[in-house]
Amino acid sequence: MCQFIHIPQQHHLKVVKRILHYLVGSQSHSLLRRCSSLNIIVFADIDCGFDPDDRKSTTEYTVFLGTNLVTWTSNKHKVVSTSLTDVEYQYWCRTN
Repeated sequence: MCQFIHIPQQHHLKVVKRILHYLVGSQSHSLLRRCSSLNIIVFADIDCGFDPDDRKSTTEYTVFLGTNLVTWTSNKHKVVSTSLTDVEYQYWCRTN
């Protein structure tokens, strides 16, 4: 929903209300669990322009310590890419 904060529309409000309803109903749930191993596990994904609004790619990753979520991010690229190789190159240049 963050990408629509500058120009919100009525259907975005409905989605925000659904998210808030879910959060209120899941207050007893927890992201922290006891685990016997402290392995660091990273999941990463790059989608190649599947956003129908602007055709820009998105890069996401999550980091777990054992079974506990430590951090996550999702970044929309500033330019439109025509291939997955181009997307990965842009991401590599931005992070190195």
